[in-house]
Amino acid sequence: MKLLGVLVAVCGAFAFSLGSDFVECDLDLEGAKIISQLPDQCQHVDDATKALMLEEAASFKLFHEKLLNYEASQVPSTDEGIHMDMDFRNELYAAGELHTCLSVNGTVHLYLRCLIDKRSKMLDLIDLAT
Repeated sequence: MKLLGVLVAVCGAFAFSLGSDFVECDLDLEGAKIISQLPDQCQHVDDATKALMLEEAASFKLFHEKLLNYEASQVPSTDEGIHMDMDFRNELYAAGELHTCLSVNGTVHLYLRCLIDKRSKMLDLIDLAT
């Protein structure tokens, strides 16, 4: 189960629109073999796009860690299972309006910047809840 948490934290997904298709580029994964298995569109991103994708991955990782820590702090220490507060998560995602990034028309840079900004808002909401 711990491995699943690590995989989710490390694999912040990046989707950018190519017409109506979405391509995921998990450029924060380590290892040339793993990177070489990503779609062709992910193999040749420019340095600015790659830097923004890595920034978005870092924002996802921070958000995910903070959310898991918050949820862990809300359960008795004798509880050995993973606790997911779905009510809190639903409120968090609704208030963060992360879904609005899907309607961003323009470049992948605008889309990724939207994700980073919305996730920052969600981090602030977690801080307020603690």
